[in-house]
Amino acid sequence: LVPQVDDFDPIFAGGWGLGDGNSFYGNFGVFMTFDNDVSEFSLEVWDPSGPPSPIGGGLFVVVLNDGVEVASGGYTPAWGGLGDSWFDITTTGGMVFDEVRILGFGFQPTTFVDNLSWNEVPAPGALAMLGVAAIGARRRRRA
Repeated sequence: LVPQVDDFDPIFAGGWGLGDGNSFYGNFGVFMTFDNDVSEFSLEVWDPSGPPSPIGGGLFVVVLNDGVEVASGGYTPAWGGLGDSWFDITTTGGMVFDEVRILGFGFQPTTFVDNLSWNEVPAPGALAMLGVAAIGARRRRRA
């Protein structure tokens, strides 16, 4: 099955997202790759995999930068009133990431995400242009 973006609120009686048609669904998890480095990322996740056990279940979040794992953790996914649906990933000390993988390990793993937000780190060229513009603006004020 192909990942889908849709309004899944009517399916879940009462809804859990914004109802704006921008919820994301993926079989066996959700994989997100960003064009630029990211320093903060937040989203809501629902998955019916249940709590982790020796025979399956659980939800695993992996954060990568340039294909190298920088953080990961296993969680009990939110579903049917259980678990915490919010995930907030924040870096420190100049650390960044460009990929997030959210994997469900149930017998019929289906992962839903919504309410995504992130802060991209500006590319070095963009920062240089901002500096040049600031110098130009300052110079015009003096003249």
